[in-house]
Amino acid sequence: GGGGGEDANGNDVPVYTISEVGEFNISEHTLENSTEKSVNATRPKSLVIRIELPSAAKASELDLDVSDYKLALKSVPDNKSKHNYAMDVRFSYPVIGDDGSAKWDKVKKILTVTVPVVAAEGEELGSKRIQEVEVVAGAGAGAGAGAEVAKDTFKEMEEEESKTANGKKKKKKKKKAENSNDPPPPPP
Repeated sequence: GGGGGEDANGNDVPVYTISEVGEFNISEHTLENSTEKSVNATRPKSLVIRIELPSAAKASELDLDVSDYKLALKSVPDNKSKHNYAMDVRFSYPVIGDDGSAKWDKVKKILTVTVPVVAAEGEELGSKRIQEVEVVAGAGAGAGAGAEVAKDTFKEMEEEESKTANGKKKKKKKKKAENSNDPPPPPP
C-alpha cells in the first residue's frame, strides 16, 4: 500500500492499497523461446484501489477522477467534515478509466475503485500471432526449400486472385443489364 502523511501542500494523503485481480498469464500463448513478451508475462484483468478516508462522511465530499493512467482524488473544497484529502496514483498498467466503478463503504469509510486493465498486445490474438511469427521465420530462411515453398504459395495466390477477378467481372455484366435504359415493366 501507499499514502499516509501529508503532501507538499499540506493536504492529507489517504492510505491506500492497490490489488491486481484476475491475472492473465500470456506465457501460455507465446513461443517458449520468445523473450520479447516475458517482461509483461502477467497482466491483471483489473486493478482494485482501496482508499481509507476516515474523516469523510459521505462520497459526495470527495472528488474522484480516474484516467487511463492514473487516479486522482481530492476533498471537495469547504466540505462539512472539514477534511483535506489529496492523492495522485499512477497505475502500473494502462486502464480503461471510463469503465471504472467506485463504491463507498460508509461504515468502514473506505472508497473502493475498480478499473479494467487494457490487455497486453498479443494476448487476445493467441495462436494467430504465433503462426505469423513462424511464417516470418520461415520466409527468412533465404534460398532453398523455404524460398521454393514461398514461390508456390505466391503462384497459388495469384491464380486465386485472377479467378475471383473473373467472377467479379461476370457479376458486373449482369448488373449492367438490369440497370439498362429500358423502361420499367408495366405493373401487373
